[in-house]
Amino acid sequence: KLGALRLRNHYGINISRVYRSGVQLLATPGLILQLGDRLTVVGEKAAIQNVEKVLGNAVKSLKEPNLVVIFIGIVLGLALGAIPFSIPGISTPVKLGLAGGP
Repeated sequence: KLGALRLRNHYGINISRVYRSGVQLLATPGLILQLGDRLTVVGEKAAIQNVEKVLGNAVKSLKEPNLVVIFIGIVLGLALGAIPFSIPGISTPVKLGLAGGP
């Protein structure tokens, strides 16, 4: 429940709104948070940054993807796709190539 987090006492912030699937909900102490809920937090900047470490900020991380990890994944996919492997019953080796889809 939202009230059980005691965010005002521990961090000095208030939750003013909760958005769930595009619907605005009243932030009451009895509201049970669900995965994917977006909270509107009111408080000092330092306090908001502290509570962000606890609650997370998926919207921010989705807007700023880690391009290094994506690049490494692409390079590994290209390298593994170029390695031929044998399947019993097929005379020629098989490679995944550039596309690893179905």
